[in-house]
Amino acid sequence: MRQTYGCALAICGIFGHVLAGMPALAAPAPDLASTALYARTVQGCRAIDLATWRHPVREVLRAARARVVKAELCNGRRFPVLTVVLPYAVDGDTDRYFSRLYASLAEANGFWPFALVDMANGVVITVEIDRASRTVSPAYEDFRVPDGAAR
Repeated sequence: MRQTYGCALAICGIFGHVLAGMPALAAPAPDLASTALYARTVQGCRAIDLATWRHPVREVLRAARARVVKAELCNGRRFPVLTVVLPYAVDGDTDRYFSRLYASLAEANGFWPFALVDMANGVVITVEIDRASRTVSPAYEDFRVPDGAAR
């Protein structure tokens, strides 16, 4: 029995490496209905199929080492809400990373506002943009990450 268990671990390890490049299974989603983002800012959100989604925003996130878990288009398909796992917390010594990320995402999104739902740190980052001056203004709201959610 012990040998079978050891083989199962070895097989799991091999498959784990093979599956690492594949999309993760759906994790428990946070209840964001009561956040300012979903209660006051966005409406009519529609999920984007990540398997076929090709957009400059996705390339910016990939380059920033952010893992996209879910993507939605809201407000007449002009406001993306991107559920991601970010490599850094917004409350750390990461101003340079986030300033560059917000500016790059704004440009890639045609200077339309957007939001990031960071599953790793339990924060909604809503980024408003002054289109004339191309100035980004992030706002932060904490939410509770459910047990078992992607981190």
